[in-house]
Amino acid sequence: MLLSALNVIVYALIVIIAIILVVLILIQPSKGGGLGSAFGGAGENVFGAHAMDHASKLTVWLIAIFFTLTLALTVISAHSSPGSVMDNVESTDANTVKTEEKKQDVMSVDAQDPDMAQPTLEVQAPEVKAPEVKAPEVKAPEVKAPEVKAPEVKAGDVKK
Repeated sequence: MLLSALNVIVYALIVIIAIILVVLILIQPSKGGGLGSAFGGAGENVFGAHAMDHASKLTVWLIAIFFTLTLALTVISAHSSPGSVMDNVESTDANTVKTEEKKQDVMSVDAQDPDMAQPTLEVQAPEVKAPEVKAPEVKAPEVKAPEVKAPEVKAGDVKK
């Protein structure tokens, strides 16, 4: 009983501190102005120009308290639960063994009383063949390169 009441108190404190942290972080100006300036500079106007140093310190302290309370809540919750969550779960091997036993019981009933036997229905899917599709033949157009004639060079035209 005491641990469940403590759980509720710690949960409430964590939520309150989280809300305070969100507001405190939003009103602090960043190097680019931040969201504090989006609300008309409410952070500086309400707390004064030098108060942001105190707001930064308060933010660090609230974050430390937040993490400490979160860890405390984990420890409290671990001690308040009677055992592991997995205690109520059966292993997979036990489930497969029980399934095999049920199958054997059904088979033995079927073998003892032929009137109780369940008829089995065998269904085979018909074979479906995909139609053959031939791709059309595509021929590339013939391209002729233009004829290029080399200029005629005479022996006297060459310069040294």
